[in-house]
Amino acid sequence: MGIQPDNFTYATVLDTCANLATVGLGKQIHAQIIKHELQSDVYVVSTLLDMYSKTGNMQDSQLMFRKAQKRDFVTWNAMICGYAYHGFAEEALTVFEDMKMENVRPNHATFVAVLRACGHMGLVQEGW
Repeated sequence: MGIQPDNFTYATVLDTCANLATVGLGKQIHAQIIKHELQSDVYVVSTLLDMYSKTGNMQDSQLMFRKAQKRDFVTWNAMICGYAYHGFAEEALTVFEDMKMENVRPNHATFVAVLRACGHMGLVQEGW
């Protein structure tokens, strides 16, 4: 039987997978999250988005984002940062606009990602 991992355990392991770029292991952990019915936890979803984004898998990141039942600023930031980091500036700015329309308050990390996206596109005026 043993001790079952909780949402914080999974998030910690996923963060490690993201930092080590071990997407295969991350996908295995994702399967365990689904098995234990933690895929709707906002903390887990945000960490999954971050893991998929950091490993360059924006398609799975986008899918997780669309399926997310609850999104906080961390969830939105993970998408914006992922797009900006991989040079998808237009997508990052679109997600930022959607975030504002959903009345989610951006934080400093949001603005750093948006500025990065503007820099990729040469949108000095938009960044200002």
